[in-house]
Amino acid sequence: MKKITIHNIDGINMIAVDNEVFDWGIEEEDFKTADLISKNDPFMKENFLGNIQKHFVNCFSEFIGRKTNLAEINKALAEGEI
Repeated sequence: MKKITIHNIDGINMIAVDNEVFDWGIEEEDFKTADLISKNDPFMKENFLGNIQKHFVNCFSEFIGRKTNLAEINKALAEGEI
């Protein structure tokens, strides 16, 4: 098992696994653009958020070297190990 923690770096919460920071994020401008485009369409907004979530999980899986899912990541953050 690996230790998983959240570190606050320059006011931004970052996930770290065995003290190696998972450097992942969404550019604020991209997020604002997606929010603006989907503002009047809840289905489109849900689709954007789902795509962001899938991308995060895929990147995190690659980072830890094995397939995982959002439920496992959330559980690991609560328990401190993944």
